Amino acid sequence: MNGRDPLLHQALSDILLQSITTAIPFSQQAKILPPDTCLRDRLSEASPSAAHLVVLTVSAYRFQCLMCMVMVQDCPEPSSDEDQLKELANNLCGTFKRHLGQFVTVLGLSTPNLLPLNCLPYLQPSVVAPIQSSVYCRDGQGNSVYVALLIPENIAASDLNIPEMFTTHDLESNVGELELF
Repeated sequence: MNGRDPLLHQALSDILLQSITTAIPFSQQAKILPPDTCLRDRLSEASPSAAHLVVLTVSAYRFQCLMCMVMVQDCPEPSSDEDQLKELANNLCGTFKRHLGQFVTVLGLSTPNLLPLNCLPYLQPSVVAPIQSSVYCRDGQGNSVYVALLIPENIAASDLNIPEMFTTHDLESNVGELELF
């Protein structure tokens, strides 16, 4: 990973995988994609009319990332409108925030932004930078859902207070708890 923090990549990938399986009802085949997976390469065969890109930001004082969710509607009938896609992305990002919030105390989220799929090359200019953690699953209607985190290269796991012995068990202790504002 070219001198990048492998603990950060693995921890964020695990958090993202846990988030996607929690936030997307009836998700199937959820898996972490290899670190060198370029999201735009995975979507090169997708029809622009069948694929939708939703982007959100997650930020704190010492951390920022861009969450990109792409849904490819593989089923013949469109099953989601723009509002449903944004709500799904918002739910996913909120779940990610709740899990990451165990390590980073003050996190903010943007509202979901639906962008044309041809914006993806501008968000992800290359495989080598920025750091990317990505996961894939199929939703209950059989659509493909790809989620990628684009993280600046200068962030380390220690910046996020992620323990050196991080396991997915660290995430499971707070599942289902609600936040009060």
